Amino acid sequence: MRITKSGWIYIPQGRADYLAESYQLELHGKEWRVHVSMIRKMALKHILDELGIKITKEHSSLLRNLYKEYHDKFKSKLHQKVGLNGKELWEHQYSTLLHSVTRKHYIAALDQGTGKTITTALKSEYMELYPTLIVCEASAKYSWFKSLTKEWGFNDYQFSIMYGQNKSIIALEERFVIVNYDMLYRMAEKLKRKGFKHIILDECQRVKNPKTQRYKGLREIISYSKKKYKNKYPHITFASGTPMTNTAEDLFLPLKLCEHPLGRVKTKFQEMFLEQEQNSFGGHYSKKTIGSKNIDVLNKHLANLMIRYKLEDCLDIPPKNFIFHTVDGNGDWRKVYDEAIRQACEEKQRSIKSLEANLMSANRIVSLAKVDMAVELALNILEAGKQVVVYGSFKDSLALVRSKIEKERYGVSFIDGSVANNKRGNIVEDFQTGKNQAFVGNMIAAGTSLNLQNAHNGIFLNFTFTPTDFAQAISRMYRGGQLNKVNINCILVEGTMDEYIWNLMKNKMSTIDDIIDGKKVTITNITEQVYRIIKSNQK
Repeated sequence: MRITKSGWIYIPQGRADYLAESYQLELHGKEWRVHVSMIRKMALKHILDELGIKITKEHSSLLRNLYKEYHDKFKSKLHQKVGLNGKELWEHQYSTLLHSVTRKHYIAALDQGTGKTITTALKSEYMELYPTLIVCEASAKYSWFKSLTKEWGFNDYQFSIMYGQNKSIIALEERFVIVNYDMLYRMAEKLKRKGFKHIILDECQRVKNPKTQRYKGLREIISYSKKKYKNKYPHITFASGTPMTNTAEDLFLPLKLCEHPLGRVKTKFQEMFLEQEQNSFGGHYSKKTIGSKNIDVLNKHLANLMIRYKLEDCLDIPPKNFIFHTVDGNGDWRKVYDEAIRQACEEKQRSIKSLEANLMSANRIVSLAKVDMAVELALNILEAGKQVVVYGSFKDSLALVRSKIEKERYGVSFIDGSVANNKRGNIVEDFQTGKNQAFVGNMIAAGTSLNLQNAHNGIFLNFTFTPTDFAQAISRMYRGGQLNKVNINCILVEGTMDEYIWNLMKNKMSTIDDIIDGKKVTITNITEQVYRIIKSNQK
C-alpha cells in the first residue's frame, strides 16, 4: 500500500477486489486507488485485512493526519458557507455530513435522538442541492419544519409542506418540499416535475416493499429527476436508526435505490445472504427466511455506504433503566384470553396473517389486564411532580388509561391513529411545555419523529411483534439532550404470552444490531416463535 501526502491511497489488486465496486475504487495501472475523503477508516481496514497487509506506524500516522486535516477543513468551510443559528454540531454529525457530501447516496443509520434531521438536511445546504424532497411519516412533517426553521435558522419561506386537498403550504422560494409516505403515489405526477436534486427518506424502512404504492410513487419521482439531470441527480439519503426491522432482506431496496452492486438482482442477494426453506404453513407453500449467512461479507460491502452511530457511543447521556412489574395472571379476562389462544393454535390457520390477528387479539386482552397497574405507576410518577409517557398498541386500553389519569385532574396529551396529523405538533408542544403532565400514545402513530425528552419515565402496556416499534417509542425520551436517567416501566402478566414476546423481542433487537455490525446470526419470525412456544406449552 502507498499513501501520498495529497491524500491518495494506492492498494494492490488481490483478494479484496470483490469490494472495489462497493467502495468505488478506481483502477490505476495495476493498483486500485481511492482518495482519503472517499473511504471510511473501517472500509480501508476491511481491504487491508483481506490482503493481509499490516499498517505501519508511518502509514497510521499519515492517515490519521490526513483524516484530521480533511475533517478540519470541511468543518471550517461548512461554518463559512452555512449558518447554524449560532449552534454547534456534535462531532458524529460532522463526520456523518463529511461522509455524505463525498458520495451521491448513503445510509445514515443514526440512532434516534442523535440529530438525523439537521445532519441530513445540511447536505442540501452545503452542496446547494435544491429543490430537496423530504419524505417522512405524516406526524413528522411539522417536526421537520419546526426543527430546521426554529432550531437551526433555516428560512421559513423556503419550505413547502404538502397536506393534500388544497391545504398545502407552498414556499415563496422553494428549496425544501416535505411530504409523507402515503401521499407519494397520488402526488407523484405533481412532485416529480419539480426535479429534485436531493431526496431524504426519513425512517427509510417504510419503503422496503417494492409492491407498495409509496414505492412506486418514489420510483417515478426518482426516474424523472435522473432523466432531467442526465443521471447526475438525485442524491438519495436513507435515514433511520432502524434501517432493518426484520431481516437482512430489508436492506435490499435501499441498496437498489442507491445503485449499489448488491442491489441489482434480488435473487442473488437472497442466495448470498439469506437462509431460506420451503414453508407449508396453513397449506400454502412459499419460501421462508429462517436465518442469515455471509453477514460478515454483507457488513464489509456496507462499510463505505452506511454510517452508523449508536446513541450511547457518541453522546454522553445517562443510561436507560428497565423496570419490570408483574400482574397476576388470573382474572375475569382469563377465559377470553384462553379462547383467543385456543383459536390461534388451531391447526386450521390459513396463513401467518390470520395467526397474527388471533395472537394480537390475545395481546389486546392482556393489555387491558394491565390498565390498573399502568395507572397506578403513572399516578405515582405524577404525584412526585414528574411527567410520564404511556405507550400501548390498543385503543381501548389507552383510552382507559387516559380517562383514569384525567379523572385525577392531570392534563393528558393523547395521540393515536384517529388524531389528525396537523394537530399532533400542538399536542406534543402542550406536553413539552408542561401544560399537560402526561402523554398517552399509540406505539405506531406516536412512536416516531416526536420529541418527548422532557419526560424520563415511560410505561409500556404491551409489546409488539416488531421490536423496532418498541425501540423507536423509547427513543422519544431517550435521545440527545436528555439529562436524566430514563426509566422504562414494562408490565408483564404472569402465565401469558407477554413473557415469550419480551424475551424474543430482546433477542431480535440484538440480532438486528448484529447484522448491521457484521456478526453471524439466526433470524426467525417472532409471530411463529410465539405460536410454537404456546403450542408446545399446551401439550
